[in-house]
Amino acid sequence: TRVNIFEPPATPELIGPPIICEGQTLSLVVIGSPGAELYQWFRNGVLYDKTPDNSLTIAGATSALQGEWTVKTR
Repeated sequence: TRVNIFEPPATPELIGPPIICEGQTLSLVVIGSPGAELYQWFRNGVLYDKTPDNSLTIAGATSALQGEWTVKTR
């Protein structure tokens, strides 16, 4: 039996502005996730959207979008 041990994958880092004004565009970007095929975007622990890209852009932001944003990659 052959066992292969790989380095752990890079931890994705979510980058976005800490403050935006209502009506502006909210843009979030993930770095450090090479090879990811799916990005799952969460706001306050609840799935918001899934994208094949490392960025999420939401035009016309409202106060409903404020909170803790996280991302999971696959």
